[in-house]
Amino acid sequence: TTLGSDGMALFSGPSEVWHVPTMAQDVFDVTGAGDTVIATLGSGLPPDAPSGFFVLANYAAGLVVAQVGAAVASPDALREAIRELPVTITKW
Repeated sequence: TTLGSDGMALFSGPSEVWHVPTMAQDVFDVTGAGDTVIATLGSGLPPDAPSGFFVLANYAAGLVVAQVGAAVASPDALREAIRELPVTITKW
C-alpha cells in the first residue's frame, strides 16, 4: 500500500505489516510515482516475492518524483541511490 510521503506498507500476512520509508529526497512532481512502483514490481515480481522488490520500487518512485514531468529511474540512478541512501524496513 502506498503511503504518499510516508513511503509504503507491505502486508506479508494477516498480522504482519512492514513499513518502507520514502526514498524521495526532493519532491518536484509526483507524476508517475505510482506507475513507477507498479512497473518496478511487475518487472520481475515472483508470487512469493521478497520485500526487496518493494524496497526497489520505493527507490524508483523516489527518483521519479525528484524530476519534473514524466520521468524514469535508470538502472544507474537506482544503483547510486541504493548506495547513498540505505533504508531500514521496520515492522509495524
